[in-house]
Amino acid sequence: MMRADFQSDSQAILRRCLASCWLLLFVAVTTVSGQDAPDEFLFEQEPYDVVTLTDEYEGVRLKVFPIGGLDEQSRREAKPDDKLRIRLLVHPDREYDVRWKDIAKVEFFRELVLIEANRLVSEKHFDNAFHYFAFLLRENADLAGLAPSIDRFLMADASSAFRDGKLEEALAILDEVHQRDPTRQDLQQGLRRVTEQLFARYMQAGEYRRARKTVSWALERFGREQFGTTADTWEKQLSQLARRELVTAQKALEAGKMREAYVASKNMMEIWPDLENAGTIAASISQRYPVVTVGVARPAGILDPREFHDWASRRAGRLRQRMLVELEGYGTEGGLYVSPVATLSTSPDGMQATIQLRRDLGSQRGLELTGYDVSRVLLEMADPHNNHYLPLWREVMESVQVRDVFDVVTTLRHFYLRPESFFQVPLGDVGDDTQQLPTQPYGVLEKTPARTDFVLNQDYALKGATQPREVRELVFRESNTAIQALLRGEIDIVDRIYPGDLERFRRNETVKVESYAVPSIHLLIPNTTRPFMDSRVFRRALVFGINREVLLREDLLGGQQLAGCQVLSGPFPIGKSSDDALGYAYNPRRRPRPYNPRLAYTLSLTAKAQLLEAAKKAGTEPPPEEIHLRLLYPDAEIPRIACTGISQYLTAIGINCESVPLPPGEVQPAEGEPWDLLYTDIVMAEPAVEIQHLLGAAGVTRSGSTYLEAALRRLMSAGNWAEARDGLHEIHDLAHEEVAVIPLWQLVDYFAYRDNVRGLDVQPISLYENIENWQIDLIR
Repeated sequence: MMRADFQSDSQAILRRCLASCWLLLFVAVTTVSGQDAPDEFLFEQEPYDVVTLTDEYEGVRLKVFPIGGLDEQSRREAKPDDKLRIRLLVHPDREYDVRWKDIAKVEFFRELVLIEANRLVSEKHFDNAFHYFAFLLRENADLAGLAPSIDRFLMADASSAFRDGKLEEALAILDEVHQRDPTRQDLQQGLRRVTEQLFARYMQAGEYRRARKTVSWALERFGREQFGTTADTWEKQLSQLARRELVTAQKALEAGKMREAYVASKNMMEIWPDLENAGTIAASISQRYPVVTVGVARPAGILDPREFHDWASRRAGRLRQRMLVELEGYGTEGGLYVSPVATLSTSPDGMQATIQLRRDLGSQRGLELTGYDVSRVLLEMADPHNNHYLPLWREVMESVQVRDVFDVVTTLRHFYLRPESFFQVPLGDVGDDTQQLPTQPYGVLEKTPARTDFVLNQDYALKGATQPREVRELVFRESNTAIQALLRGEIDIVDRIYPGDLERFRRNETVKVESYAVPSIHLLIPNTTRPFMDSRVFRRALVFGINREVLLREDLLGGQQLAGCQVLSGPFPIGKSSDDALGYAYNPRRRPRPYNPRLAYTLSLTAKAQLLEAAKKAGTEPPPEEIHLRLLYPDAEIPRIACTGISQYLTAIGINCESVPLPPGEVQPAEGEPWDLLYTDIVMAEPAVEIQHLLGAAGVTRSGSTYLEAALRRLMSAGNWAEARDGLHEIHDLAHEEVAVIPLWQLVDYFAYRDNVRGLDVQPISLYENIENWQIDLIR
């Protein structure tokens, strides 16, 4: 490296440059221009220092490599004849010695960053300034002048937010200023103005809970002395409103109008729970009229607990109707079924199933139900001309007999794995035309896109003593907002936790987390009426083209490992663990296809060529040059995030894919709506039975595969569980080879609830399955 004396060498160069246009180029490259690169922040560039020469050298500012060994103290104490060794950025192979008497100032890179941050603040570019200050706090927290610059930045940002009406944001910024310097002169006035306007906004909007929370937080955070008599005015307004609600609640309670009393007491507790006697009265009303509020990811379109491919419908359907027979859990050989109104039994050879109705229902509970009512429905299920018709039941059932009025004996044509599963019919459908059976737990009181209110049927024959009188379902599009609502006590339960947020729920001591008994399996259903989707080669391309492992692990699980959550190779649940009885249908020898975008691209081209050749032979219209797919999904967070990733992966291999949400509450496209793929999540509680509903001729997929239909028929005639397991494994293999569905992954689903909710089942199949035993305590 060459070294030169700046006085003898560079001075001459600079003087000559001043007299020539070459100086323009030299200055542009070696001096500070005052403009950042448009696509990066200053602190993201390679660090450099700036040496500014005296007026004798026209005050030229030179960009130099960071000067080693120089700090603030040595910079201050330098003598005029001392020399500073520098390297210009444009001449990295040469060093220059510059006398301090020729230097006006030396600015370190960190100081340049601070100068730029202050400039951004003065020009009100607060978002960009934030990044600069964050960098300095991380790298040079003790930099002289940084602390007052940050304070000025925060106050300016708070003022801007206040002027724009962003009062919550302004208050949060002022809180940061208060933490940094609670004695700042202009802070008190700013805090008072912002809090006053925020309180007034909430009160005007009727958001009394938020108004109270804001006041309580501000007084505790900043001290009552910051607000003077204004704090007394706020509290007086709230207490007066709460007292009105208290009077309303007492009058409704005296009149026996329990719902009106509950609404008023709830309003009172939200407005000002510290009101005298408020807690006692609210607790009394809550005990007599308990209400539970549940946060859900999506509303239910229809209310049917048998909808295995509609989570919301299964959940809310239990509130609307009870089944003659209900799935309770699992044993070593499939599902365990119980009846709320009968005792079930099967003969040793499995050829007869008996339903023994409880004889006390009519006298004790007002539920007039006989064996003749049940037999009528079972016979209707075998009648092709009846609305209750089930083709599978007609094939299995030989005869139905009533014995001793209350016993129903069904004889089968051949062994069937779970004949009890056919008895999952609504109790409301049982009985003659002249009676209205009190079997509906709840009625729908009010329904909007954002909430559904269910109110207890007072004539419900099976109601429990502490059962909630109302169930309120509130829709939360984002998991984070549901978490916050649960922690604040605004809701009691979150029906289905976004898996990546599971640990956030578990960390809170007031929240309990429980898993459901049956994991959900997530699939893409192909619309085989569309040319590309009818191609098995193209469906294979889709499987290879989606990085299911990354989507599951990173996007849905948030990088964490959750037992039972894994990529699938077929249309069956694998179970929550290796010894889970539910996994009897899954063939573990069939491994999921790996992510292989190159193979996916090749297969898509092959499928396109095959379709083109087939069109030529048939003389029909050829397939389009570009492939465009419409991927529909239920409008909830898990499908939304998954389908966004799926679309990106497919588009990357030349398969243009548009992900489109279905209307709220819908899980299937409307008649006539164009679609290629449908995202669905299924709770397959009894695979041996419900695989017919997925892959059968009248199932969700309508695959039309003769091989699969034959395998499904063989499964129907299985003589024992060993044969059934072999048949299910065969179906798994065929579905894998045919790509009847695009299997994605299995998720173990969890719900969370506050400790004021008691009586919930451990690992239920659906949330409300024992709601008759729930007990809801008041949250103070």
